[in-house]
Amino acid sequence: MSYNMYSSATPAKKKKLETNTPKRLLQTALHKMGASQKRDRPFTSSMDSFRERSGSVGGTPKSTSASSSAHQGAKFILAGTLNLTIKDVKTKQFRLRKAPFHSPFEGTISLNMSAKESVNSPPPSHKGFLTIFQEESGLGAWNRRWCSIQDNKIYYWLYPEDQVNRNKAPHGEIDLRQSKSDKVSIASRLDCARPNTFVLTILKPSQPGDRSSIITEINGKTTQTKFLMCADSREERKQWMDVINRSLQCVVSWNH
Repeated sequence: MSYNMYSSATPAKKKKLETNTPKRLLQTALHKMGASQKRDRPFTSSMDSFRERSGSVGGTPKSTSASSSAHQGAKFILAGTLNLTIKDVKTKQFRLRKAPFHSPFEGTISLNMSAKESVNSPPPSHKGFLTIFQEESGLGAWNRRWCSIQDNKIYYWLYPEDQVNRNKAPHGEIDLRQSKSDKVSIASRLDCARPNTFVLTILKPSQPGDRSSIITEINGKTTQTKFLMCADSREERKQWMDVINRSLQCVVSWNH
């Protein structure tokens, strides 16, 4: 029908009809708007225009006199959320949650993260005598040792002077990072009848030289050693257990 109308009209009337079509009117309006913008400012790319509308040009936020003005000027929309904890540090892929319909992201995202402990207070440390139940020639013996907790390890020497001499290595050490549990406990009567004794169980991968003994048990690929430690008094036992438990909680939390 429109074809018949255009064909019967004179050239002048046909041109006028074509000019008054909705499509033509919209194109004319857009052309005038574009010409007006070109007179006011030079041409910018669509990405630059987007950055200007979102409050930044060239990836750098615009400076304002107040931080609240900067927040109000930025135009951000929620694209999805993630809930991260210290346990997620070794996780590589995460499922994006609460992603709106218009979000450009969906499914899973990949992240490489690392964490380092940062505390204002010094790490737990303590020094003093402990009597440790150890194996000697296939038999159990109680040996009094000078002990010190440093860097999540319990070092022990034969005498206090040995620690002062930096050239003398510790007689032995217990790595708290290999603790089977996140806290030490008071020894039961079945384990030890000595008062003020607590238990620390170490679980580590088995080594070729490991062997079962009074305090050590090998279970397949793991070696478990139970350390019985006796303090000189009830108060000292509480101090030792408190410091060791704080170190263990730090180790468990950061898994280092």
